[in-house]
Amino acid sequence: MRHVIRLYHTNDLHSHMEEMAHIHSFVLRKREEAMQRDESFLLVDLGDHADRFRMETEGTMGIANRRILDYTGYDIVTLGNNELLTISAVDLDKMYHQSSFSVVSSNVRQKGDQQLPDWLTPWEIREVMGVRIAFLGATIPYPLVYDLLGWDVDDPMTCIARDVALLRSQVDVIVVLSHLGIFWDRKIATMIPDVDIIIGAHTHHLLEEPERIGTTMIVAAGKFGEYIGEVQIIVDPSTNAKPCFDACVHLMKLEEPSAEMSYFLHSLRMEAKRDMTRPIAQLEETLPISWNKESIFANLLADELRTWTGAPISLVNSGVLLGPLVAGVVTWEKLHELCPHPINPVIVEISGRAIREALEQSLQPSYQNKKIRGYGFRGKILGSLAISGLQVVTARTPSGEHGVQAIYVGDERLEDDHRYQLATIDMFTFGSGYVTLKESDLLRYYVPEFLRDLLKDAIQDSSKIEKAKEKRWFSNASYETDCGTLT
Repeated sequence: MRHVIRLYHTNDLHSHMEEMAHIHSFVLRKREEAMQRDESFLLVDLGDHADRFRMETEGTMGIANRRILDYTGYDIVTLGNNELLTISAVDLDKMYHQSSFSVVSSNVRQKGDQQLPDWLTPWEIREVMGVRIAFLGATIPYPLVYDLLGWDVDDPMTCIARDVALLRSQVDVIVVLSHLGIFWDRKIATMIPDVDIIIGAHTHHLLEEPERIGTTMIVAAGKFGEYIGEVQIIVDPSTNAKPCFDACVHLMKLEEPSAEMSYFLHSLRMEAKRDMTRPIAQLEETLPISWNKESIFANLLADELRTWTGAPISLVNSGVLLGPLVAGVVTWEKLHELCPHPINPVIVEISGRAIREALEQSLQPSYQNKKIRGYGFRGKILGSLAISGLQVVTARTPSGEHGVQAIYVGDERLEDDHRYQLATIDMFTFGSGYVTLKESDLLRYYVPEFLRDLLKDAIQDSSKIEKAKEKRWFSNASYETDCGTLT
């Protein structure tokens, strides 16, 4: 008699907590249907469930996400780059050590001793109706950053091939929970044909129909909990035939949200809010922000980026600050609301030409209003460039636009062919925003600090706020006579 094992999967929720109410309702219904049909039910997540742009995640360092996964009844999860890159190893221990589900990864190890923490296992084998299913996990490698956080994330092809060779004779089905992206998924299917099913994530791709390469089936369910994927593993115990597979996706907005989960999410938010509303500073004046011209709040961030890293000059886009910091008591919740990005400081070595071209671009409305997606950015538009240690003189071009006439580093003109040490943000090294800023050599990457951690220190020092009022951008007509203070 034929038996169906239904495997449901989510990925890349990025702390869109509200979607879990739809997912919870769907899971409860499908689990009940499986019981009535005498079918088997499994639920997995592919990583990046946590994202510190959300207060619940920030205020609990991911514990709220783990509790949601527990509450929904997940069986197995793997790690996304968001979990590994934005939550410290110590906080990951707190996040996962009491989980009711298994956490699997073939290519993540502790740096140094190459061991696995207690909450992590290289694979999980589940026997369902006599069918042995091996679940492996793999996370996209970003070696430099993982190394600083205490992780070795090895080549996924090598690690998966090794584990598949070990497990193939022991199990009937091999499933890879892949937080690698569609390119890697297709490569695995081509190069490691003994993998039966690849469930994909990371590149937020949606496969409404399964993709098949040889005997391997690739599936994926998009992003942000908009869909939940379903894999059917169909077996006939009366024969020795190999299991066959099919898949589909389900749109979650059609699902009535679970009142039970909605209440649970509200309780998690209130719990996080109690911690996030602690005062961190008393601000005597509002710090304004502008996305298309120089402003005090953006200057303060540029100054602190320069001071904190010890670099001689710095620049950062004003779009990372989502609003003004209003006078009065400042809480961590407010600072997080204005700067929610999981973006880290970096120091690079870069040519004067690349800096000049980025500064010229930052004057153009097309750059200031450019919408940015990914690379840690959780805002709306790029904005203009805030600078520290630099002075820029602008002039009208023949076409009537503003252009850069001169750039000074202290008393010296910036030279195109000279190379400078520059403090900036990791987003620019990935090629997002200003392309020329990617033309640099990375000297140092700072983790686990985010930009809001730097701002926390800066707003507690009134002298730094006064310094941020000093102008850095000057029009040609006013450069010699300008008082140099923002008003």
